[in-house]
Amino acid sequence: MRNLIKNKNYMYLLYGYTFSVLVDAIIFMTCLKVVEELSNDTGSYTFLYMMHYLPAVIFSLWIGAWINSKRLEKVMSISLIVRITVLLAFVFAKGLNNLHFVYAFIFIESFISVFFLPSTDTMIPKIVHKEQRLIANGFIKLMYVLMQGIGFGTSTILIKINISLVAILSICVIALLVALVSIHKINEQYKIEAQNQNVVKEMFDTLHYLRKNKLSYKIFILFAIAWLIASSIDLIVISYLTNVSKVSSENFGVVSIIVFMGMIVGSLFSSHIYERIDIKYIFSFPLLIYSITVLSMYFFHQWIYTLPFFFLGGLSLGFFEVCFTTFLQDYNDEKYYTRIFSLQNMILSSMPLPGLLFLGVFIEWAGIQLTLIMVSSLLLAVSICAYLILYNQPFDKEIQDGI
Repeated sequence: MRNLIKNKNYMYLLYGYTFSVLVDAIIFMTCLKVVEELSNDTGSYTFLYMMHYLPAVIFSLWIGAWINSKRLEKVMSISLIVRITVLLAFVFAKGLNNLHFVYAFIFIESFISVFFLPSTDTMIPKIVHKEQRLIANGFIKLMYVLMQGIGFGTSTILIKINISLVAILSICVIALLVALVSIHKINEQYKIEAQNQNVVKEMFDTLHYLRKNKLSYKIFILFAIAWLIASSIDLIVISYLTNVSKVSSENFGVVSIIVFMGMIVGSLFSSHIYERIDIKYIFSFPLLIYSITVLSMYFFHQWIYTLPFFFLGGLSLGFFEVCFTTFLQDYNDEKYYTRIFSLQNMILSSMPLPGLLFLGVFIEWAGIQLTLIMVSSLLLAVSICAYLILYNQPFDKEIQDGI
C-alpha cells in the first residue's frame, strides 16, 4: 500500500480520474434538473438516458481500437481539454434554456468519456507492479463509487439551496482543470504499442482474439446477459418506491447512497478475497446477492426494510467490479487492453437501453410485483448458469500474463 502511494504516476492518474468522475455525476444531475424544469415528461427523461448511453454503444469498439496505438495520457489530456471547451460553450450558448442543447451536450459528454475510461483501466498495468495491481484497481473503483455518491449528493444540495446551474457547471470547469493538470503530469514513457494500425482490422482482431480466449469469451457473454437484466434496477426501484411503498421518488437518492456505501466496502475488501476465491464464485455469487436484493422489494412494502439488502447488493457489486477489471488484466494479452476495456464499456452502456424499454412496458402491463419476481428469477438463473459454466474452468492467476 505504501509503495502504491509513492507511485506518483498512479496517484496522478487517481486524482485525474477522481475529479473527472465527480464532474460526470454533477453534470448528469444538472441535466436531469434542466429536463425537469423544461419538460418534466417521462419521455424526456428516457431520451436523456438514451443520449447518455448511445455514444458508448456506437463508438466503443472503434475508439478502443483507435487509442490502442496512441499515448494514453495524451488521449486522456486531450479528452479533458475538449470537455472543458464543450462545457464552456454550452454555458455561454445558454444551453440550460434549451432542451435540445441539453440532449446534444450529454451526448457529446458521454462520447468523450468513451476515450477516457478505457484509457484509465489500460494505464494501470503500465504504471503499477503486478503485485499491487489488485489494490490499484480497488482504489480506482472505490473512487468511482465515492465520487458518484458525492457528485449526486453535492448536486442535490446545491440545487436545493438555490445555487444557479451556471455556478454548478462553473465548479465542474475548475474540477476538470485539476484533472487535466494531474493527468498531464503522468510520465509520458507509458505507451501501448499496437500490432495493427488499421482500426477496422484491430476491431475484428479483438473479436477473433476473444473467440480463441474461451474463458474471457464466456465471461463476456455472461456479463452481457447479467447486465441486460440488472442494469434497469433504477427504474424498478423508482416504481417500487412510488407504487408499493407510496413514498416520493427522491427517496431513490437514499437507496443510491446505501448502494454506494456497500460498493465502497466491497471495493475495499475485494483485494483480500480475489486471490482466495475460485473464479466461479467471483461471477456467480454477486448475481445471487443481487437477485436477493431485488426479491426483498417483493416481500417488504416498507422501503426502509429493504435498505440492508441494497447495502449487500452494493457490496457484491463493488466486489465484482474490482475483480472483473483485475481478471481482464490478468487473463488477457496486454496489447488488447484498450479494446477489451472499450468492449466492457460498450456492454455497460448498451445493455440498459433494451432493458429500460422492455421493463418500462412490462411494469405497465404486469405491475411492479410480478416484475420483481421475474427480474429476481432471471438473475438467479444467470447466477446458476455462471456457476455451472465456470465450475471446471481452470484459472491460474500466476500464469495468465503469458497468454
